[in-house]
Formats: sequence, structure tokens, C-alpha cells
Amino acid sequence: QPRFQTIVGLEIHAQLDIPTKLFSNAKVTGKERPNSVATGALDPFDVAVPGYLPVLSKEAVQAAVLAAGVLQCEVSKLSRFERKHYSYADIPFHYQVTQQRWPLAVNGQVEAIVAANPKAKQKTNQVKCRINRIQLEQDTGKTTQTG
Repeated sequence: QPRFQTIVGLEIHAQLDIPTKLFSNAKVTGKERPNSVATGALDPFDVAVPGYLPVLSKEAVQAAVLAAGVLQCEVSKLSRFERKHYSYADIPFHYQVTQQRWPLAVNGQVEAIVAANPKAKQKTNQVKCRINRIQLEQDTGKTTQTG
């Protein structure tokens, strides 16, 4: 019996396939085009202009609830957003809007088939991976340089 057990956890980020950003009506653009006011991909809220408030995307909530169902999660009766404060040069807000403590959904699972030890009789094993939570959070932004 070992004294210690290794447990590996993964934090997986996924971008929702929705037409607007999570907290503004600005369009989501592909990676090939930078975000700009000219392309409709920036809203004053996105660049932290004082006085502009977030507007939660209905499509984002619907997509996240759908993902929660697929991953067999319990959708929370109450979920909240909060600010996670930190500072980097390329984060205009100096905080991230997240659901770290009050997630949209909890306690799910996904089943996967993984390769077993090649010497084992059974070549694959079916495993269940627990899903701790599904949360929506604002991508804090990044600085990119072109040219």
C-alpha cells in the first residue's frame, strides 16, 4: 500500500461556437482577422471603457447548459459571476469575470475508451472521468503584434 497516491486533474478551456462575445454584442471573429471596431469585433465594454456594463449572451448560456447535459452535469439552480483580480500588461480590465465559486453546472462525467497495457488480455479499458464543474468566464484578452 503506497503512502501517496497521484491524482491528475485537467482544466480544459473551450470556446463556445456563438456569434457574439460572452459579455458584449461584439461579433466573434476568426483568428485570421484581429479584433477591431471596424470589423464589429470590439465593444466599449471589451476594452474596459468606464461606464459600460456587461450584457450576458443568451446563446452562451444556452450552449453551456447544452454542454452540461452532454457531460451529465447537474445544472445549478444559482450561478453567479465574480471578478478574479490580477494584473498583466495585456489585460485591459485588470480582472477576469468568472464563475469560479458559483459555476453553471457541477458533478458530471464523461466516459472514454483508453488503450490498456499492451501485455494485458484486454486491449482497451473504459474509464469514467469526473467533471467537477462547467463555468463561463471571460477571455481576458491578449496583445498581438502584426507586421
